[in-house]
Amino acid sequence: MDDLLNLPDFYRLVEPFGWKTNTYYEKLGWQRLVFLVNYIADKGENAPSLGKALALGGVNEKRLFQVVKKAVEANIEALTKACGQTTDIALSGRMATSGLMTTIEGALAVAHAITTHEVSDSDIDWFTAVDDLQEQGSGHLDTQEFSSGVFYRYASLNIEQLQKNMGGASREQALEVAAHVLYMLATVVPSAKQQPFAAFNLADLALVSFSDLPVSLANAFENPVKQAKGGGYLKPSLENLNVYWSKIHKGYSLNERCAEFTLADDLAIPAGMSKQDSLDALKNWVRQNGE
Repeated sequence: MDDLLNLPDFYRLVEPFGWKTNTYYEKLGWQRLVFLVNYIADKGENAPSLGKALALGGVNEKRLFQVVKKAVEANIEALTKACGQTTDIALSGRMATSGLMTTIEGALAVAHAITTHEVSDSDIDWFTAVDDLQEQGSGHLDTQEFSSGVFYRYASLNIEQLQKNMGGASREQALEVAAHVLYMLATVVPSAKQQPFAAFNLADLALVSFSDLPVSLANAFENPVKQAKGGGYLKPSLENLNVYWSKIHKGYSLNERCAEFTLADDLAIPAGMSKQDSLDALKNWVRQNGE
């Protein structure tokens, strides 16, 4: 490329564009410089040495591709592993059709959140969009429906698969990721429509189970929860969840270690389940492998 930059004809060709070649080279690289020469050639520049410049650029381009190809071939195994060991890919997985990257089975499965009860009639929110370029007034007027409810969200994390996806990470490292996933599920809500609704609600209960068999408790709400006598769906939803867990745990003789954190002070914790006083305590319980 240095030979190409020293060619008088190359400087002559780029001079009308007002670019200093070295500065342009530093910002865009030699491949774009070669493209520029080709572009000028297509515009009708007729210089005997132009072909020499283009030929030299093509040689350098081919040389660079060969260098990259050899580097990839020499480090293909390490590169393939590095491409799949990021935490988000280890959790969510990846489908690949190229030889460079491999398909990765995600370690995390997340179910859609469902309400534990029937949803009442939706409320109506009127909104307008103002057109600042035209005369005063609204450029758009419409409505959007919204409602509220108590939601149940379930996720399953395969620790062994996570270790594999993280390049043979230790169980301690995988459990550290699991603790962060727990925090995310308890605190993070969808970001859509948050400006007009600000639905930043934290979980009232978080339940963690170490088991060889992933079990969703969604069937606890197959019959929609009824309002409590004093009103509200939260307390009966929490009670139904724990009652159903007890039935599943006993009925299937599940060999699991369970712990629960809840904001409800008067909620009965089932036998066989450990109670944690805070989300941080539950996270530490996860880090310690449920011990």
